[in-house]
Amino acid sequence: HLDGSELYFEVSGVEKLKLETTGNARFKAAATMAQISSPSAPAAGYVHHYAKTDARLWQMTPAGIEDQIAITRDLMRAYNPIVNAGFEIKQRPATSATGNVYMFDRWLQASGSGTHTITQETGASNIDALSASSLKTVVSGASGSANGATQTIENYTSYRGVQVTLSFRIKTSNASFVRADIYDGTTQTLSSYHTGGGSFETIKVTATIGASATQLRVGFLLTGNGTAYIDNAVLAIGPNAIDFVPLPYAQDVT
Repeated sequence: HLDGSELYFEVSGVEKLKLETTGNARFKAAATMAQISSPSAPAAGYVHHYAKTDARLWQMTPAGIEDQIAITRDLMRAYNPIVNAGFEIKQRPATSATGNVYMFDRWLQASGSGTHTITQETGASNIDALSASSLKTVVSGASGSANGATQTIENYTSYRGVQVTLSFRIKTSNASFVRADIYDGTTQTLSSYHTGGGSFETIKVTATIGASATQLRVGFLLTGNGTAYIDNAVLAIGPNAIDFVPLPYAQDVT
């Protein structure tokens, strides 16, 4: 039920879960929610809310219509602090960039070896689900792992001592070329490489941010030469990658 602007889930009149206006989701200490495939349709005037075996929250109407429960903007921001995570926003007029510069909003291109160029890609086969564009990165004449792109998470002190998981959806035909990167000012943690299979894969890395972290920087790192399409970046609390949810333009840049 709704109480003001907060949403409560109850079982037999006992509160089990509360979604607060702050974006926090709070379970009661004794609360458990069994996972099911799908329930029977509820009686008229009621809606079933339940956790399915895919670990997501769903609802069913009396007509038997089943929908995944949408995540609100505030709750999504609590889960994903990355700005311009879908690489949709590029307010600078240049169509491509080289060197250590910003091209996509909030993403700093790092170029340290060979020629590293990034552009905005809109071809349907090179963007992931829920996305209108991706970041295309091309490296030639390079050696080592000196190229990539990063974003700085401003409120890094909130993540000290916290386990986080960074994930991207990445497409490339070059094995051992691109991987995800978390850096806290002292420790750099890298994911495994994309297989180079030519399809979008979820590339993720999990790290516990240091108790004395001086920054939190997330991004992708490139080794050697190749071409890759980077999309749908998410930084989540805990050991698991979560789904990317796009935000309206006005919300994404604020």
